[in-house]
Amino acid sequence: MERKSLQRKQLTEWPAEGGSRPQNMMQSNAEAVAAWYFRLNGFFTTLNFVVHPDLGSVQRTEVDILGVRLPHRSETAGGRTLDDDKILEFGDGKTLLIICEVKDDGACRLNGPAKDPERADLQKVLSAIGAFENGEVAKAAAGLYQSGSYKNSTYRAHLIALAAERDSKLTAERPDVLQITWLDVADFIHCRFRSHKDPKKQHPQWDSIGKKLWASAQESSVEQFREKLKAIVVVKANGPNEALHRVRQKAARR
Repeated sequence: MERKSLQRKQLTEWPAEGGSRPQNMMQSNAEAVAAWYFRLNGFFTTLNFVVHPDLGSVQRTEVDILGVRLPHRSETAGGRTLDDDKILEFGDGKTLLIICEVKDDGACRLNGPAKDPERADLQKVLSAIGAFENGEVAKAAAGLYQSGSYKNSTYRAHLIALAAERDSKLTAERPDVLQITWLDVADFIHCRFRSHKDPKKQHPQWDSIGKKLWASAQESSVEQFREKLKAIVVVKANGPNEALHRVRQKAARR
């Protein structure tokens, strides 16, 4: 029991500023903060979704964040409706599926399953999600590979690239890829937590990252919060995590 409690603490422990994440923590700080951004925008998320091989034991690649937001999502706090980020609003009444690549710095870019159509990794991801019938999966994947989006009468799927800055080349190559920056994330989270301070004040169930974001937003101006969030997401791989970092780099080059 004591050992399990220690492992649980390590998995949720917030690293000191400038420090590395716990040695057995598989998600990066950037992915964890991004997950909170999508959570506050009404998404159910899965982090570090692994695309397994049909044969052998070496994983093909991974998706940083998979997300689903249902079409009738609505949330109120303190008698006011919470507005989601405009970049994630389409007003078409469809369930929104996102496949997000998260980078702690640099320009928005796509790696992993969204990069190489010949590997057909997106087909495996879409099949695992289960939104599209088997006969439509290849068509949906082709749309994501070509432009960055696909939709039918019920669902809308988008690739998302989240990093420090937008990339004009990516816009030209895949105009429908949603490019989100850490500045966008910081401004949204700060506004959400400051605008709805009282209704969201009690949150003992939140993980340490959510609590840290909340506390930082309450004590900081938006300019200060941007810098604090920037310092949080840029955490280099260290110790045993270097192996994980190398695996992800290798997958990104495929």
